[in-house]
Amino acid sequence: MPVAAPPEHQHHLNCPHRRRAVYASNTSSYCRRMKGAKPIPGPKCSYAPNLIPLFNRWNRTYGSIMAADVLGTKQVVLGTDKAANDLLVKRGNIYSGRGTPPAALFMSQGLVTFMMQKTEKWRRQRKLLHTLLASTVATKYEPFIELESTYSLRDLLQTPEAFENHVERYAYAIVFSLGLGKSITNVHDDVLRESSALTDEILATFRPEKYIANLIPILIRAPSWLVPSNGKLAEVQQRMKADVLRHENRVRKGVGDGTGPDSWMRYYLENRDEYGLELEEARSPYNVLLTVITIMMEYPEWQKKVQDEVDRVVGAERLPAFDDLPNLPVFRAVIKEGIRWRSIVAEIGVPHLLDEDDFYEGFFIPKGTMVYANYNLYPDGAVFNPDRWLNPAYPTYREPLIVYPNLLNFTSFGYGRRVCPGPNFTERTLTIMTARIAWACDIKKRIDPATKKEMPLNIRYEPTPNPKPLPFPSDIKPRNKKRTELVRKEAERRRATDPLAQ
Repeated sequence: MPVAAPPEHQHHLNCPHRRRAVYASNTSSYCRRMKGAKPIPGPKCSYAPNLIPLFNRWNRTYGSIMAADVLGTKQVVLGTDKAANDLLVKRGNIYSGRGTPPAALFMSQGLVTFMMQKTEKWRRQRKLLHTLLASTVATKYEPFIELESTYSLRDLLQTPEAFENHVERYAYAIVFSLGLGKSITNVHDDVLRESSALTDEILATFRPEKYIANLIPILIRAPSWLVPSNGKLAEVQQRMKADVLRHENRVRKGVGDGTGPDSWMRYYLENRDEYGLELEEARSPYNVLLTVITIMMEYPEWQKKVQDEVDRVVGAERLPAFDDLPNLPVFRAVIKEGIRWRSIVAEIGVPHLLDEDDFYEGFFIPKGTMVYANYNLYPDGAVFNPDRWLNPAYPTYREPLIVYPNLLNFTSFGYGRRVCPGPNFTERTLTIMTARIAWACDIKKRIDPATKKEMPLNIRYEPTPNPKPLPFPSDIKPRNKKRTELVRKEAERRRATDPLAQ
């Protein structure tokens, strides 16, 4: 039976003088660590479900670097590209930790690279992803991407009201064909539906209102009868492990009996000792493609410019191909601007975690600080303006236009050692599908049958990292019957040579 401390000892522990002494000691230690540097300015404490407008307001009020206490943790927001590069890139050796919330970290168990802390396993997984997605090998994936974009364009023209499902199938089909050597042929595929639902559950582990351990970290160790959300967390974790194991076993069987095609999983199995493992989820191209559809509705003048450019370069007798992209600078500018714009209205990302005390421009940044890059880096950042990449009057303009604008080293893909490992692969996935949609489809706001007027868009995003837009209405129609028929025939021709076709 536990024995209570003597009353006089309890009194000593609870003594106000004792608490003040501990506080004074901690404060003195903190001051010594500062070495005369200034604390970073910012509000005392604040929180909001959507941190993006909060961070934008703080950077306007306090300057290019500001700090706040959010949910009991020191947060620093870098409001300029210079500050983000100085710290997250040039000092990446101490800024590449990850500020993943406790629930998400517990759930991932070293299987999700972007959530992992800076460990040897993270380094191996990062090396694997760079090996598979490097620019030198990304071109060999183009036939698979063109194949899946042809299928998806055919499906979109047949049932445009299901555009979200077709975009989702496209994104997952590329990852599954290249990653696992598996074909996903329709939007109702069981593997697609299970993987999509699991991805939603994984990203939801970042939400404090769903998992209280993100607010009170010590509760991550509490039993599920006391903290019911911990039971849900364990369930998601087991589903993710089972999902990875099921795919791994299927590929291993194919390798063993000689029926398995080349895939990222096969490469991993054959080089297992060198790498960890993660198949990056397919949400990024899915989310951005949906955002592009909203942009085409909100800015029809830019949709017209893109369509005119694609028509001039490609013509009406064939689909856009990768060889056309250097001659489509307006189209590439709209894609890049769409990603930039989405980053500042919908996504703040997962913060970097500082490994040791640091100093910057006279300010002290303590070890354990979570550091965000605020992507609203332009004076007119809230304005969708592809001209910033096309007009020499803007500092963001670069030549030659057969190369720029592109997504290489683009800040929206992150900074330093936490940058997206496959921007070339992502760019190829996004551009060819979007160019083909522009070539084949007109995208407009839906007409309200009661008022006969366009229905206003009120686009909202999930409160998670890499958020997708919540369901929204759209009116997508074929531009003409001839192009629709050409797409159908091209899909049939491709199907006949599809290496994964059953």
